[in-house]
Amino acid sequence: MITREMRFLDGSVLCVREDVCRGCLMNQMETTLPKLIEPIYDDGEVVVRQDAEWPVPGFYIVGLRQHLGAIDRIPVGLYTRLCEVTREVRSAMRTLLGVEHCHFFQEEKLVGAHYHAWLLPLWPNVMKKHEINPRVYESNIAAYLQLFDLEGNCDLIHDFNVSMSNHFHSFRLNEC
Repeated sequence: MITREMRFLDGSVLCVREDVCRGCLMNQMETTLPKLIEPIYDDGEVVVRQDAEWPVPGFYIVGLRQHLGAIDRIPVGLYTRLCEVTREVRSAMRTLLGVEHCHFFQEEKLVGAHYHAWLLPLWPNVMKKHEINPRVYESNIAAYLQLFDLEGNCDLIHDFNVSMSNHFHSFRLNEC
């Protein structure tokens, strides 16, 4: 059996079969995962949480509970709700967390894709200090992610999660 390591925000590592999907694993093991990646929003189908690996304050993942790998595989009603939640996350990032700019990514992995989108905040002070160009094809996102450590950002991530979670307690989807 081929295995791989799955790393989490707090430095913990799980050794899993190579074909294990991170999204499905996180859904199944939610109560044992680090508190900082507990969902800030969860309607049973769409879930939002701090990124599981990178301690960038305000780096939120919007994903699905169901294992669907691509946008065209998502039923239209669920996709509409997913877009509405994603829009609300971005709006709350701006108004509650002060995130004026972010990158929005979605990838379809070649093997075992599980739909999720990243909303990665572009913190101007970090970008300027490290001379990172925010244009996706001219920047090094991996280097940007590595500039953030958990020790220095744990409290801020926690505070952001509390603010976002509180916001989502009153969030209601538009009724069509």
